Amino acid sequence: WAIDGTKLDWVHFKDDSNGMGANIKIDVVFDVHSEKIIGYSFSESETHADHFTALKMAANNMGRHPYLLTYDGQSGHTTSVMQELYDNLVARDGGTHYKHAARQHGSPVEQLFARFQQQVLNTKWFSDKQGVRTKKADSRPNMDFITEYKHLLRKLPNLQPAFEQCVDEWNNAEHPKFPESRNEVAENHPQPYSEEISMGRMMEMFWVTTKEARNYDTDGIKPIIS
Repeated sequence: WAIDGTKLDWVHFKDDSNGMGANIKIDVVFDVHSEKIIGYSFSESETHADHFTALKMAANNMGRHPYLLTYDGQSGHTTSVMQELYDNLVARDGGTHYKHAARQHGSPVEQLFARFQQQVLNTKWFSDKQGVRTKKADSRPNMDFITEYKHLLRKLPNLQPAFEQCVDEWNNAEHPKFPESRNEVAENHPQPYSEEISMGRMMEMFWVTTKEARNYDTDGIKPIIS
């Protein structure tokens, strides 16, 4: 598996004086062999909490431990809590994880993200197409068009269903090396060795605890979930 985060280049309507903005972040987990997106986070941040959310979805969807997990050197990945999660997430029998240098040629997630953006995300009319490597003239936003239809822009909460549709579109599209969709490759070409994730292991890895104790008052315990 490979996980990476980036800015989602979609213009949306903001409830402030600026009117329009494009400050959404996505954290995506790919199953590299099938190219299927197996987990993601959609928010205005890219922190260890977003990595946690994306990987929990991936583990739920796949139901097994990865033998290799890679990520970049972003600080959220290198925190002790995330390193402990990665230690527990990879297969116990031969599993490993490590970070790639930024834009390193050996990092599979770079080109996967680039194609996901080019083939799916940037085809939406409200995309500003301003990825970090934008150079071509036809990759620049048509701001006159976007401004003209500003009243049709979605607000931030309404963009997540649109992103979920894009994930489905990518996963159902044909794999570049197989005459099957990415979903079908993931289903029909399983890894030869598999280490399933038990419910107990899921709870062990993704159980969230508070740093402070909660008092038992007359009306019970009041947990705070964020």
